[in-house]
Amino acid sequence: TAGRFAAAHSGKCRVCSRGRASIAGSEDCMPCHAGRFAAVAGSDHCSLCPLGRYAAVGKKICSSCDAGRFAGESGSSRCSMCAAGTYSIQGSAACFSCDLGWAAPPGSSECSLCGPGAFASLGSDVCETCIAGRFAPVAGSSDCSDCEPGTYSLAGEENCTECGAGRFSNDFGSGFCTECASGTYSPGGNISCKPCALGWVSTPGSGECSMCAAGKHAALGAQMCLACEAGRFVEVAGSTACKLCMLGTASPAASTRCLQCSAGFFAQA
Repeated sequence: TAGRFAAAHSGKCRVCSRGRASIAGSEDCMPCHAGRFAAVAGSDHCSLCPLGRYAAVGKKICSSCDAGRFAGESGSSRCSMCAAGTYSIQGSAACFSCDLGWAAPPGSSECSLCGPGAFASLGSDVCETCIAGRFAPVAGSSDCSDCEPGTYSLAGEENCTECGAGRFSNDFGSGFCTECASGTYSPGGNISCKPCALGWVSTPGSGECSMCAAGKHAALGAQMCLACEAGRFVEVAGSTACKLCMLGTASPAASTRCLQCSAGFFAQA
């Protein structure tokens, strides 16, 4: 009968063992093909492995696919690996996509949450670091955002930082701040540097301007104050030019006023 066999010249039929099957009149039991199984002895056929399970040749039971793998068809002889950006638990018939902001390499049993300063789109195998000039403030981000003008960020930052005093950035997505030129300044967090007022000066990268003292002067955009030459003067601070001494008066360099010549001396223009 089916599920039994008898070898040539045998006096009785023997029961097929588990993992094997036979039809009526068989001389031997045949092992179940890959993807099929026979759970009980004396089987007349082998059954297909259900979804999420597999079997090699001659198996009495089907094995569950490991986590990170799947069997999407009945009668599978092996399990397939989950693709990047997907995962599965043990015995799965399919893999599930990771949410935005989560990543998984091929063959994963779970997805990993991207931390601040990183992101992942659908199907990502790893979380990518935000490039300089962009940021991701929270975990689970699907993309990075550009820094606003007046701020910057290094790679992998969760926030943008204001440009410090004496520096500026005038574009979205800046990865650095530019130093202010001489004769200009920025108190910080600005999109441009402001020019110093007339009679005021600054060195490159300054957060503020310095007023020229009396006896000195500076043109617009100057880096340093210049002393008035001999024979010239300026009596107030913050001046852009020095004045000539009048006839009969004189002054040394950096003077704030001219002095009359002593008796027996004179001064020419």
